[in-house]
Amino acid sequence: MIRPLIKEDFHPIQTLMSLYEDATLFNQSRLFFQKDIFFHYVNEQTDASQEVYFSIVDASTNDFIGLIGLIHHRYDDEAELVIVIKPSYQGKGYADHAMTLIIAFAFTNRNLETIHIVTEKANKKAIELFKRLHINQLSLCDADHECYVIKKEDFIKNMKK
Repeated sequence: MIRPLIKEDFHPIQTLMSLYEDATLFNQSRLFFQKDIFFHYVNEQTDASQEVYFSIVDASTNDFIGLIGLIHHRYDDEAELVIVIKPSYQGKGYADHAMTLIIAFAFTNRNLETIHIVTEKANKKAIELFKRLHINQLSLCDADHECYVIKKEDFIKNMKK
C-alpha cells in the first residue's frame, strides 16, 4: 500500500537512504530529504509540486517499508520514477504493487505521458520487475546503469490484458 508522506516518515526515510549512500537513486532528491525541506513538503503538498513522494507501507501493520516518487524534470508530460524498499521487504511484491499504483496515479492524476526509470545494471530483480510490468528498456545510460521507459498508451493497453 502507498500513502502520502507524514512527518513520522522522516527518520525511517533517513535510515533507508543511509543504506544507499553510494547509489544514484536519490542524488537529485537528497536535498529534498533535509529535515526542514521535508517537513515543508509534507505540510504544503500541492498538485503543482515538481516532486511527489509516497511511503510504501505494510497494509496489515502500517509499518514504513519504502519510498516511491515521481520527479518532474524533463518535459511537462514526463517524470522519473524512483523507488527504494528496505532490504528485508524486497522480493515480496511490494515494489510491483507500489509501482503499478504510482504509474496509474501519474498517468491519471498528473497528466503524464511518459515515465522514465534508471536502475543499476546489476539490479537484476528490478530489471525482472520492469519486464513483468511491461516497462521497456531504452538503452544503457552509462556503463553502470540502464534506462527504462513506459508510455501511458502502453500502460493502459497492458492493464486491459
